[in-house]
Amino acid sequence: MTLSRKKTILLVEDEALIAMAEKMVLEKNGYEVITVHTGEKAVDTALEDSMIDLVLMDIDLGRGIDGTEAAQMILSEKDVPIVFLSSHTEAETVEKTEGITSYGYIVKNSGDTVLLTSIRMAFRLFDAHTELKQQKQHLNRTLTRQEHTEEELRNAESRLRSIINLSPLMISEFDTEGRYLMVNPAIARMFNSTTEELVGKSFDELLAPEVVNVFRERIEKVEKELCSLQVDDLILTENGNSYFMTTLFPLFDSKGQLRSIGSIAQDITERKAAEDELEETLEMIDNLARLVPGVIYQYRLNPDGSSAFPYSSPGMNSIYEVSPEEVREDASPVFGRLHPDDYDYVSSAIQESARNLNEFFCEFRVILPRQGLRWRWSQAHPERTKDGGTLWHGIILDVTERKKNDERIERLAREKETLLKEVQHRIKNTMNTMVSVLSLQAETVQEIAAVEALTDAKSRFQSMEVLYNQLYRTDSHKSASVKEYLDQLARSVISLFPNGAGVELITDIEDISLDAGRLSPLGMIVNELVTNSMKYAFSGHAVPRLSIQVHRRDGSITVIVQDNGSGLPESFDIRTSRGFGLTMVTNLTEQLNGTIQIENSTGSKFVLSFPE
Repeated sequence: MTLSRKKTILLVEDEALIAMAEKMVLEKNGYEVITVHTGEKAVDTALEDSMIDLVLMDIDLGRGIDGTEAAQMILSEKDVPIVFLSSHTEAETVEKTEGITSYGYIVKNSGDTVLLTSIRMAFRLFDAHTELKQQKQHLNRTLTRQEHTEEELRNAESRLRSIINLSPLMISEFDTEGRYLMVNPAIARMFNSTTEELVGKSFDELLAPEVVNVFRERIEKVEKELCSLQVDDLILTENGNSYFMTTLFPLFDSKGQLRSIGSIAQDITERKAAEDELEETLEMIDNLARLVPGVIYQYRLNPDGSSAFPYSSPGMNSIYEVSPEEVREDASPVFGRLHPDDYDYVSSAIQESARNLNEFFCEFRVILPRQGLRWRWSQAHPERTKDGGTLWHGIILDVTERKKNDERIERLAREKETLLKEVQHRIKNTMNTMVSVLSLQAETVQEIAAVEALTDAKSRFQSMEVLYNQLYRTDSHKSASVKEYLDQLARSVISLFPNGAGVELITDIEDISLDAGRLSPLGMIVNELVTNSMKYAFSGHAVPRLSIQVHRRDGSITVIVQDNGSGLPESFDIRTSRGFGLTMVTNLTEQLNGTIQIENSTGSKFVLSFPE
């Protein structure tokens, strides 16, 4: 059991004995009493002590502010009941309290009963006043909220009305008999009328009979099932046939009873035409895709690692032996067809393309239930999707026959290479045999002219042998390096002569690649010129020197063969020379579409030029 708190009274009395007597009476009757003797102290105490429930205020408090002033100051800061206690009964004193909110005026010496009764009455009056004030405040708040709610409702209604009126959608409300209760301007425009003219009219007055029957069936369905209904309609309007998507829905009153039917209709004629056109386009693409070998596809890799083929042409059935429908949401059946040794390779290629958005190229093997091992080739262009995934547009082809042909061609090429090497080996052996035969023949004859002729023939065979050897070592067998060929050829020719070891060979040959058809005559020309220098230039010469230069400039190749020997006669002309070797040089120069000139300075100098 909790005891209620005693009420506290602030007693303001300047007469100490009177204050003591009054305090005793109040405390005897269950009140806590705080006594002060001045108006100033009364104000401070009342405002500082929150436990004070009532102020018993004397009016005449001697020097300082009187009781009425103190009361006004307290009430300006705090709502507390004040009862005046005074010995004055004259009108002017009582009038001073009339402008102050007080809860009684007690004349001193009226007796304890009057004092206590007046205090209890003051408490009741204050409680009643406080409750009334709270009710008033609650009422004011309620009225304010109601006004605010009504304002919000008005604003919401205004916004809704604006949306309805300005919406391109056709919005209406009608009763279960098909009579319009509300229409927006979009419907009025469709009927070439006004909203005011349409309200109150029924479907029978506005629509064809067959359309009215359809609408009435729909109204009955909504009325019976109390649910929304969405339909597409083809309706004849002033602008011709138009497609409308209409949603019908029930509207209820505050008691939950069906009040009317609402309708929102949208003209989807353009969208319908676009859908039809898209469907025709997709059908055309699908028909074209059937004619394309392999499969045309879209492959999507999602951020979570899952993947699918949103679109794949019918060729998916033959490329992977799965249907487009099987992989539309999940690409796993396709990856299950990959050759185990190619799975990681294909996956890495996909990830690399997704990471850098590089074009996807991949050639791989699949193992199919019916076709067995087959080769596939794919190319696709990637693009990033809004969710962070990747979408490829590509094609996959069956390249099994091409791979088989490539393998067959590679095998034939290896066989050809082996055969060619064997032929070259035999040719080289034949040339070596001819050089050996010529060497042996030269050893058996005594006539100097015959020996020279055999030696020249031997040199020419060696020139061809060097060329074949050079071509044999190259990959293409169709061209070779001029630098390597002429350097080796010159040293081979010089070595044939007894004085060859003492001849200094200087080469400045640019590394040019020539085809065998031009390299062969060039070698023969250099062979003849080096041979002539070795035979005739260095007789009795102390420091024999031979140089070969080859340079390319302005689309021409220039070859210079020069010695520091005795030189040629001033009257020498290669064009009129009857020697076999120089005649052959002239003919081979013409074969190269070139020119050759001779300069005599210190020794002889042959300058050959021909187009690159």
